[in-house]
Amino acid sequence: MNYRILIVGCGEIGARHLQGVLKSSLPLSIDVVDIDKESLTKARKLADEVTPGNGQTQVHYKVVLPEGQDYSVAIIATTSNVRLHVMRELLNSNHVTSLILEKFLFSFKDEYQKARNLLKEHSVKAYVNCPRRMNPHYQALKKELKKHANWQFSVVGNEWGLACNAVHFLDIYRYLFEEKELFILEDKELEPCIFDSKRGGYKEVFGRIMSLSKELSISCGHSEKMSLQVKLTSEHQEVLIDELAGTIEFNGDIQEIRPFETVYQSNLSYQFVEQSIQEEPMTLTPFEESADTHLALLDTLEKHFQLHGDTSRGREYQIT
Repeated sequence: MNYRILIVGCGEIGARHLQGVLKSSLPLSIDVVDIDKESLTKARKLADEVTPGNGQTQVHYKVVLPEGQDYSVAIIATTSNVRLHVMRELLNSNHVTSLILEKFLFSFKDEYQKARNLLKEHSVKAYVNCPRRMNPHYQALKKELKKHANWQFSVVGNEWGLACNAVHFLDIYRYLFEEKELFILEDKELEPCIFDSKRGGYKEVFGRIMSLSKELSISCGHSEKMSLQVKLTSEHQEVLIDELAGTIEFNGDIQEIRPFETVYQSNLSYQFVEQSIQEEPMTLTPFEESADTHLALLDTLEKHFQLHGDTSRGREYQIT
């Protein structure tokens, strides 16, 4: 028996999901859906670069969302402005056991509650793809951080996309410190304007956001070159993660530099597919937790967008 898998949206991230899912050792029947035939063609070429982990695995490319199917896992990798619509169409016409959503989840704040209602109505387990939780280096670091208390967490860099990607670092912060309480973020140090994102039709911000307690700080500046570092500081230990350089530097009780490897989506997706099918604990972020994180960030950006953004678009937040 081949387990049914669905991927909706096969742009850059969707195609990488396809490559990753193909590496599963389980026999799969994968439906890949996109209204853009050119995107399907590109996804097929990338898929052809991968040797399937199971010789019985099949891939079917479609321009229309199937109906009446029973999917073990469905991945919605569309843009945020159509994600809820796709989610509704999918769940109203198919059975889905586990649903994987990409960030940024939704463009309107009220869509988060609508999504919650939809998941409850159809009894679907849902997760959000914030994959740093799946990185063995962050998993090992989480155990080491327990040796000290009162950590401060900061992200500094340039041109990495604060509005688009801050949710990834808010998520890894919550994961590392098992932070269950919602945090309130300040936007006082954001630059007083809205910038066009590198992806057409979406927006970006620059500057810094931080928690009221100052234990959490995330900043992104301007530069000709992208840079990104995660810094964790306690009374007796400092940890500096440079994901681009591929290093973790320890200063304090431990003095050491270790290699850090970014695990790309094409080497991750098969893991959560197999976890779901085999009913193992999922390493991705549960939807409810990630929705709260998204909303905390949106609450922070809301006034900023209203003051400096395109007010003609109402309450839509053009973040991808």
